[in-house]
Amino acid sequence: MPAVERFGFDVQPATRKMGLRLAWAALLRRQLNFGHEARLLLDKIEPPLKTLGSENVPTAGSYIITPNHLFWPGFQAWWLAAAISSVTPVEIHWIMTAAWTNSQPWIAWWWTPLTAWTFQTIANVYGFTTMPPMPPNPQQVAWRAKSVRTVIRFVHESIINPDGPGPVIGLVPEGHDMPGGKISMPPKGVGRFVGQLVKMGLIIIPVGVFISRRQLCLNFGKPYRPEIGTFLAKDKLDEAISRQVMAHIAALAPEELRGEFL
Repeated sequence: MPAVERFGFDVQPATRKMGLRLAWAALLRRQLNFGHEARLLLDKIEPPLKTLGSENVPTAGSYIITPNHLFWPGFQAWWLAAAISSVTPVEIHWIMTAAWTNSQPWIAWWWTPLTAWTFQTIANVYGFTTMPPMPPNPQQVAWRAKSVRTVIRFVHESIINPDGPGPVIGLVPEGHDMPGGKISMPPKGVGRFVGQLVKMGLIIIPVGVFISRRQLCLNFGKPYRPEIGTFLAKDKLDEAISRQVMAHIAALAPEELRGEFL
């Protein structure tokens, strides 16, 4: 029995069709609307996606959607983005990993470049921004800074466009699978990045993502703005914002996933 069926997912045919459309768009160098693609995919989930707190998601405006990085046997992280995009009324500009890493050098030498090429192709088709994989690599500081500038530029250009719907950023703060799927602190720098976006006028919509009785569930929380200390040192500010972000997410998830944010 395929792992995806352990909690009710049976989206293999729809996934293959989505992959073919993506490959064709990449070949023709065209972009696709990820929200539309996600709705086609999630329509095939059985049991159906369960959404709580959808009234908390604005139909317009500028905001950041911050879900937890759900880790579950057989669950693929990109379904998280697809599920949220399928029920969000505006298109989300997701920040996605630029590659997968591997602790085995003999695998990493070909696996990481292959996934880097694949993920950049996906990002080009859907209009996403890639970010170097977690945990942070000191050799990728310049690359990470470039990705941050790309997002900041996207937000700025969206805000000054009077005819646009406003920027909506999708950011999974933890950035990678956490042991036991428990909600944990993000890597350093994430809090300050979120703080930059908030200073540009974006609010935050937290989302608790979890599996309940074999059903994928999304629990959207009320919009908020974190408290940004004026006189805090960079590291303290980074930690303070990250803790606020993760605490809001944890409050929307089952107790067993809240980790240190009980």
